[in-house]
Amino acid sequence: MISLLEDITQTGQKDTMLYIINMNGRFIIAIPKIHWSTEFSAADDLPKRYEHIHASLTFHMYDGDSSILANNITMHSAHYDDVYT
Repeated sequence: MISLLEDITQTGQKDTMLYIINMNGRFIIAIPKIHWSTEFSAADDLPKRYEHIHASLTFHMYDGDSSILANNITMHSAHYDDVYT
């Protein structure tokens, strides 16, 4: 298991911590500040990750721009693709 901690900031929004955990080829992404987490395969391509994250944030009723946040999280997860292969 590899755990990573990122500081994620959206324009005009507060800083928060993004937790990225890899367990056996699956990413677990969490933002404790908004009580949100999701899981997806590390093999998923970026558009599929984005759709999954965006749907999860929308379902969670995140009070903010879920498209921008989903894009930021997707891009952060992409930075670690090489770490897990």
